[in-house]
Amino acid sequence: MKLCCIRNNRSKYMRKIKSFLRQGIVLGLAAIVFCFSASAQKAEPQLKKAIDITVVSDTEIETQDFSLMADKTAGSIILKDKRTGACWYSNPTDGDLQTNMKGINKMQMESQLIVNYLINGKTSKQATSFASSTEKEGIMLSVDSNGIKITYNFISEKFEIPVLYSLDEYGLVASVLSNEIVESGENEITEISLLPYFGASGVNDKGYFLVPDGSGSLINFNNGKTGSSYQQKIYDTDGLMNSDTNIVKVEIAKLPVFGIEKNGCTLLSVIQTGASSCKLMSYVSGTNGNYNYIYPQFTYRQSAAYKMLSKTWYPIEINFVSPLSVKENFTVRYSPVVKKYGGYSDMADCYRNMLDIKDAMGNKSIDNVPLYLDLYGSAKVSDNILGFPVMVNRSLTSFDDAENLLYQLLNNGVDSMKVRYLGTSSMGITNIKVPTSFEPTSAMGGIKGFNKLVEFADKNNIEIYPDNDFIFFRKPTFSLIKQMDATKDVCNKIGSFYQYETSNGKVKYNSVNRYALQPAKVECAADKYLKSYAKLNNKYISMSTLGSFIYSDFGNEICLSNSTAEKFTGILQNYNENNFNIMLEAPNAYALPYADSVIAAPTSSSCFDLEDETVPFYQMIMHGSVSYSVPSVNLSDSDVEVLKAIETGSGLMYSLSNADYSVLCYDDYDKLYSVTANNWIDEISENYLKVKQALSSVTDKLMVFHENVSSGVSRTVYENGVEIFVNYNDFSVDLSGTKLEAKSYLIKQGESK
Repeated sequence: MKLCCIRNNRSKYMRKIKSFLRQGIVLGLAAIVFCFSASAQKAEPQLKKAIDITVVSDTEIETQDFSLMADKTAGSIILKDKRTGACWYSNPTDGDLQTNMKGINKMQMESQLIVNYLINGKTSKQATSFASSTEKEGIMLSVDSNGIKITYNFISEKFEIPVLYSLDEYGLVASVLSNEIVESGENEITEISLLPYFGASGVNDKGYFLVPDGSGSLINFNNGKTGSSYQQKIYDTDGLMNSDTNIVKVEIAKLPVFGIEKNGCTLLSVIQTGASSCKLMSYVSGTNGNYNYIYPQFTYRQSAAYKMLSKTWYPIEINFVSPLSVKENFTVRYSPVVKKYGGYSDMADCYRNMLDIKDAMGNKSIDNVPLYLDLYGSAKVSDNILGFPVMVNRSLTSFDDAENLLYQLLNNGVDSMKVRYLGTSSMGITNIKVPTSFEPTSAMGGIKGFNKLVEFADKNNIEIYPDNDFIFFRKPTFSLIKQMDATKDVCNKIGSFYQYETSNGKVKYNSVNRYALQPAKVECAADKYLKSYAKLNNKYISMSTLGSFIYSDFGNEICLSNSTAEKFTGILQNYNENNFNIMLEAPNAYALPYADSVIAAPTSSSCFDLEDETVPFYQMIMHGSVSYSVPSVNLSDSDVEVLKAIETGSGLMYSLSNADYSVLCYDDYDKLYSVTANNWIDEISENYLKVKQALSSVTDKLMVFHENVSSGVSRTVYENGVEIFVNYNDFSVDLSGTKLEAKSYLIKQGESK
């Protein structure tokens, strides 16, 4: 009898779908594409306000461009784009036909929520809204001018999760209402996955997912990589949970977005709130069934397993659970995109429009292609005094050295430079303690030498950005006590950041760990530093880590990652309001509006097994609004990075030291193996002029289109019609009758778009 009721309900649901489709003619192929809006935290650009919503019935709402219908029994939803007639479904409409999908895969396919939870803080379990709510008649629905609110009552698990489905000018806005979640009994929710099959594509669909890994990456539908999945935390907020090895270099997901390009149609998805608690998940057909799908999983309550007595015969694994759950809503915007350029280019255009990016970034003037330099000022190195090993502060690039180096580059035709100056204090480039005042070391020339360098720079279109790390420190000092000031993870352990061997990825023996300062104390340090630095005649400052690293602190006063992001963006805003130009290293979305210069923007993805292509989505958002560089050319493959700069509209960056690397090679400075300045001056000048020539006509223009034309060949198009082709191959290629030489580029002038 119960089975019969379920079938009848499903038949009613299918009739509603067919009726809904008949309300408009589909103009073209119905496609599902996802659009996301930046994490709307305190620091992030504000999105436009919602528009009026009309209640059509007890299960349907609409705006001028969209309508949304819900099913009272199944808890599912349908988003209709009135502009095209296309519909997007929370669950596949042909699910009943997938006879090979059984068990947990079947239940997940029919669900709008997947919930992970702990029983008595020990046993991990998973529940789906289909099995625990739909099948047990636990769905409660209400409609008003705010949207359609569905409460999923997980009967056996004894918790309720309300979700508000609403509309705005961009499409669907789905919000897990965290403050209204009800838990009773012994179960504690840890993760909530929202709309796991929204826009899922089948084995006959063509297209890809966009994921924000590094610069951006594509996962092709049905790519056959069924042994892999994509799982990546937005902003990498698990930074305190370190492993004993670090063999693979992983890029960070810096934008809270993902998207779907399906059968020629596009949907952008933006994590509007809760990005710092989010992990993106994606699978291709053949892994868990016949669908390609992508979705966000939010951490509601952080937990971790910790092994005790691990070196004995009887190790014990204990689960630690945060006593504090996330209180901000988990909100995702799903935005159908009207075709303009196609694919991820349209997603970038939609995202820029959502953020009103030029206004958010202060409408900065970009009138040239600067050269970016990392200069290493001083370092703590090992020495021997009277037969005793000691650590001494050694000048690598004094202020006079810097002036001479910059003068050489000026004479070689480099007419615009932005300099990040690392290690200006006696603590060196390893940041032994967190700075609270600007005190350039006498070994480099002291405050007098710094002022002289700034005076020279001001006359020659050069910007000097002393670098400051307010987050990390290495050794406890008189004013900094590790046990009291360092951040702790959910297991109540001090968060240690290890140094790894370049050769095998293992933790370096006897190396000094780094620790992260508690977020509230980061605020104090930055405020004190501002009072000191404001006395100087230099309005440029670098705060590299502040825009690219956030974390939760489970010490005496718990500070979750979203609150940490608010604190750090508050610091950036304070410096911004004091008229400082801020340089940030590859900032996350919440920090982008405060960056006048971005250094080392990622030009690649992590190349996870499931991924198929790398794309410059990160650069497409920024170009024309803020100046940015590629990662350091001389610390990577220099030929590739120069071409990457041309492809992605970036400035070049080099890392230099006036002293020879031999001064550093016996200490923990492995990555600086190629920084001796004398070896690079001529090549820097030559490559700078090459990139300047290639990009001079597009510095302030939007990057409106990008594609990988073929293997190793890219095409970038700007709003003034300029097209730039880059060939990374070791052989020449033919471009419609035009020969593009190996390891080179080609510029085609065009008409404004």
